[in-house]
Amino acid sequence: MFTRRTRRPRGSSSRPWPIPALLTLLLLPACTSQRVQEPPPPPTGPGPLTSPSPAVPPERGPQTQPVPGSAPPARTPRVESVEDIPPPPAAQGTGPRASADAPAAAPPRGLREVFPHIRIDPDAKIVEFDAAVAWDVHDPQTPMTFLELAVCTPNTKEYESLLVTQARPSNVHAALLLLGLEPGKPGTYVWKDDKVQPVDPTGPPLDVRFILGRGSADEREIDPRTWVVNADDPKQTFGADWQAAPGRGNGWVFAGSRIVRRDVGRGEQDFYLADGDDGSLVGLMTFGSETIAWRRTISPDSEITAPEWIANVAAMPPVGTPVIVRITPAQPPAAPETAPADVPSAR
Repeated sequence: MFTRRTRRPRGSSSRPWPIPALLTLLLLPACTSQRVQEPPPPPTGPGPLTSPSPAVPPERGPQTQPVPGSAPPARTPRVESVEDIPPPPAAQGTGPRASADAPAAAPPRGLREVFPHIRIDPDAKIVEFDAAVAWDVHDPQTPMTFLELAVCTPNTKEYESLLVTQARPSNVHAALLLLGLEPGKPGTYVWKDDKVQPVDPTGPPLDVRFILGRGSADEREIDPRTWVVNADDPKQTFGADWQAAPGRGNGWVFAGSRIVRRDVGRGEQDFYLADGDDGSLVGLMTFGSETIAWRRTISPDSEITAPEWIANVAAMPPVGTPVIVRITPAQPPAAPETAPADVPSAR
């Protein structure tokens, strides 16, 4: 570091600088360089999954400059139909926080990655994406928080969600389209008969499951509703009045969020609402932007609906535990077999 000298005005005193001032100027560069060489402070927070750089989109890692003369990095091919899906990748980790020391578990045969962190099996009608437990519900210092989402995106509502994922909601939407599903609409409220009335979301019914320990002897499948209980009665689970059955799913529907016009710094453009600040990929409460919505409209406003749903501490694993979210369309019940018209039925 150099100190710029200023030209002394004419007629000013030409007395030499005091010795303490000279010593300060001589020691200042050394102190500055020593300060620059100090190691940066250790990172804080739960990790890159829940605290990525705000300048980096959730589904992309930090961008690095290519080395001169090296080949350009490979790009994920554009997927527009089932025929464009690339072949199954090699073994992959079980989630964003899988340990680097543990062997990576390969996804089941037939699943292929179509977007970052998202896989699809078009024949089995399965969409999966990687996630992790969003916050530490087991810490006694953690305050009781009422839940609003089942799965959110980073830096949105982790403290009110069961899981957090790097998968972009609009990409999950596209993966469901590849299964042949058509979205409905998120829930909302309308003014009718001099009062505000809820309008439930619409869309194809879905079966949403959490998978723990993929590829291990402890692999198990969880209904997300069992991780959400009533604050006053922990024996009552979320959506217990909805009985999962063929053709009904377990209570969620493909609502499809909404497309809105927003100025994101380059003029007004179409914007997928669930990709925004609320990160509502799989909802419990109704924000009107859910890609996958709970079948009934429940307001997150405590003045309209009293908050009542919290995390089931007894059932949830530690924070950061990798979880795979699997989504399948609700299968319609099989049609009963009918006897040919010319064959009398048995009595």
